[in-house]
Parts: sequence; C-alpha cells; structure tokens
Amino acid sequence: RKRRAGPNDPNRRILFTLLIALVFASFAGRVRNVEFGLAIISLWTAGTVFRKTRQWFQNFYGSEDLLALNLLPISDEQIFRVQSRKFARLFSWNFFGFLLLYLALGIVNPQERMLILFAPVLALVQTALMFSLSLHAAVFLHAFPLGTLAGLFRTAAVFLLLVGSQIQGVIPYVIQFSYWFFPTGWINYALVQSVFREDWLTLVLLVPSGIPLSVG
Repeated sequence: RKRRAGPNDPNRRILFTLLIALVFASFAGRVRNVEFGLAIISLWTAGTVFRKTRQWFQNFYGSEDLLALNLLPISDEQIFRVQSRKFARLFSWNFFGFLLLYLALGIVNPQERMLILFAPVLALVQTALMFSLSLHAAVFLHAFPLGTLAGLFRTAAVFLLLVGSQIQGVIPYVIQFSYWFFPTGWINYALVQSVFREDWLTLVLLVPSGIPLSVG
C-alpha cells in the first residue's frame, strides 16, 4: 500500500514553503518598505535558530537513540558525523525558503529590484549562518527555554507582518531593532547600506557575522 505522506514529505514541504512565500509577499507588498520586509525575515530567522537549536540538542545530546548507538562497534565521531550530515540536509529546505522570501520581497518592491539578483547569495549566507548559530547555541545555550524563545520571535514576525500597514510609525524602530539584535540582521543591514545606498564600509559588518561560520 502507498504510505501516507508525513510532515517530511518533499511535496508537502514545497507547497508549504510556497504558501509562506505568497503570504509574505502579499502582506509585505502592502507596506512597500524593503527594509521592513528584511526585518521580518530577520526576526523569523532568529526564532528558527532557537527552534533548530532545540532540535539539534534533542537529536544529538538528549536523544535516547544514543544509548542504542553506543552499543554498536562504531566510534562517537562516526555517530556524530552521520547525524550531522542528516541534520545539515534539512537546512537545504531553509535555503529554498530564504530564496523565495528574498525573491518575493524584491518582486513586491519594484524600486529595489537589485534584491532579486542578490537573493541566492543572501539565502546561502543566511542558511549557513543559521546552521552554525544553531550548532553553537546547542552547546552553550541548551539550558535556556529555547522553544519559548523560538515561539516568541516567530510570533512577533508574523504579527508585525500582518499589522505592518497599520503601524507605520513603529516600523523604523522595528527595522533598527532587527538590524542590531542578531547576526542575521547584520547581513541584511550590510546589504541595504552597501547595495542600495552605496555605503561600502558597512560590508565590515560581515566580518563578525562570519566568526560563527569560521569556528563552526
């Protein structure tokens, strides 16, 4: 018999990702502010980092499967390597999602069409940074309420996206907060300042953003 499609079914993942991108484009298009759209992406990414951190810790450090795997004649390094590759493959879906979000933001903001050209690079950098941050946070922040933090940031992103057209006076503060509170925001800020405003000195911000990648 044909197995029923589960939550990890590729077709279902693709449809869900496309739906999110369409909803994002619909509401971001009402605000017509590319920086606000980048702020929403940054907040959502921050929540996703904490969610991935929680999954990482559960799968690698708190998993009951490790008890059975330790009985096999394989080293801990091999177990960790296999599990890491499996977990890393899941991030390919995040690249697809980031790519769609950046493309959608460029399409609904015709004056900032350069974003479309940079979308693949931004999606790749954000995905790699999210993977590295999740890895480090699983080691150093596992005692924090990661699920609560993930829900808080992702809920804030959805709420601000839905009411963005009605809170024009608050949008500048949301943008500034998203730029400075998390490394994913630094990448968006460097994009805006360097490409859209031709302030190339802001590319220096990519150096601290690359530290988690270099030591990951």
